[in-house]
Amino acid sequence: MGEQDYNDENEWVEGSGNVFLDAGFSAEEAAVMAAKSKAMIEIEKAVRGMNQVRAAEMLGIPRSRLTKLRAGVYKGVTLDKMFIMAARVGTSLTVSEKRVPKRKRVPKHKKATAA
Repeated sequence: MGEQDYNDENEWVEGSGNVFLDAGFSAEEAAVMAAKSKAMIEIEKAVRGMNQVRAAEMLGIPRSRLTKLRAGVYKGVTLDKMFIMAARVGTSLTVSEKRVPKRKRVPKHKKATAA
C-alpha cells in the first residue's frame, strides 16, 4: 500500500508506490525512472566507501557522470548501461514486473461537529 497525501482539494489520495508516477510522469516514464533509481541505489551500495575517482574508474564512466548519477540525473544513461556498471562492481541487478494500481480518491473527512 502506498503513502497518502493531500491533493489540491484537500482530499486524501492513495499513493501508487511509485513517486515518479505520483509526481505526474506517464506510466512508462515513471517505470523507467523508478528502475534507474533502484539500479543506482544498488550500484551506490557497491561503491560505498570508495572515493569518487576510484568508483568512476570501476564503473567505467567519467567522474562527472558519476556526480550526475548520484544527484539523480539519469539523462543519457540507459538501463543497459546501468546493468553493465553494476556488473563491473560485482552487483547483479534483476528486473521484475509489478502492476501499478490506479490512484484512488478517498472521500474528504467530515469535520466533527460539537453536540
